[in-house]
Amino acid sequence: MSITDQYEDLLKYIRNHPEFRERLREALFLDEYVRRSDLIEIVTELKHLREDMNRELALLREDSNKRFEAQTKELALLREDSNKRFEEHSNEMKSLAKELARLREESSRRFEEHSNEMKSLAKELARLREESSRRFEELLQYMERRFTLLSAELAEFSSKSGHQREAEIRQFLIEFLKSQNLPVEKIKHYRIIDEKGVVFRVNYVTDVDIYYESENGVWLFELKASVDHNDVFHFNKICQLFELAYKKEVRRKIISCYKITDEGKVEADVLGIEVWLAEITKGEFIRPSELLDN
Repeated sequence: MSITDQYEDLLKYIRNHPEFRERLREALFLDEYVRRSDLIEIVTELKHLREDMNRELALLREDSNKRFEAQTKELALLREDSNKRFEEHSNEMKSLAKELARLREESSRRFEEHSNEMKSLAKELARLREESSRRFEELLQYMERRFTLLSAELAEFSSKSGHQREAEIRQFLIEFLKSQNLPVEKIKHYRIIDEKGVVFRVNYVTDVDIYYESENGVWLFELKASVDHNDVFHFNKICQLFELAYKKEVRRKIISCYKITDEGKVEADVLGIEVWLAEITKGEFIRPSELLDN
C-alpha cells in the first residue's frame, strides 16, 4: 500500500473516531515538543487499528458471502420446488378442466334425453286424457240411453218392494259397467255412520244406494220409486256426510225415480242434484231442466 493510501486511511479513521481525533488534537497543540517516537507510536496504533478493522471486515465479508451463497442455494431449491409444484398444479387443473368438460357434455346430453322423454310423456298423457274424456262422454251417453230403457223395467217392478227394486237396479248398473270393461270393484254400497253428529245426529246410520268412482270423480245414486223435497234434502245430507267421512268430493249427485213432486224438483235444482225420471208414456228419460220447463 502506498503512503497516499495510508494517509487517506488515516484521515478516514480520524474522521470516524472522535475520541482519537481529540487525543490527536491535544497532542498536536501541546506547548512542549512532540517527540518523533510518540508520533511513530500513534501511527503504529493507527496501523494496528486499521489491520484489526480490515480483519473484521474480511470476516464479515466472508460470512456475508457464505450466507448469500446459502440463501442463493436455498432460493434455487425453492424456485425448483415451486416450478415443480406449479407444473403439477397446472397438470391437475388441465385434468380437472377435461373432466368438467366431459361432465358438462354428458349432463347436456342427459338433459336433452330427459327433455325429449318428458315431451313424449306429455304427448302420451294428452292422448290418454283425450281418450279418457271421449270414453267417459260415450259412457255417459250410453248410460242415459240405457236408463231410458230401464224406465220401462222400473214400471214393471212397481208392485215389488222398494228394496227389491233398488237391488235389481243396482245389479243392472253393475252388469252395465261390466259390459264397458270398467272395474266392478269400484261399484259399492256404503253404510255411513255420523259418529259425531256433524250432519245428522250422533251415531246416525244411513246408506248410499250406489257409489261409483271413476277417473272423473265420484257419483252417488239414490234409487227411489217416489221422491219429494224431504227425500231430496236427505240425499244431499248423505252426500255431505260421505264427503266428510271419506274426504272425497262428490262430482255428481243423482236421484233415479218414477216420480217427484214439484217441491222436490225445485229443491234438487237448488242443491245441484240430477233427477233421472222415467217417463214411460214417452219412452224416454227426462232431465231436471225439462221437468222445470214443463
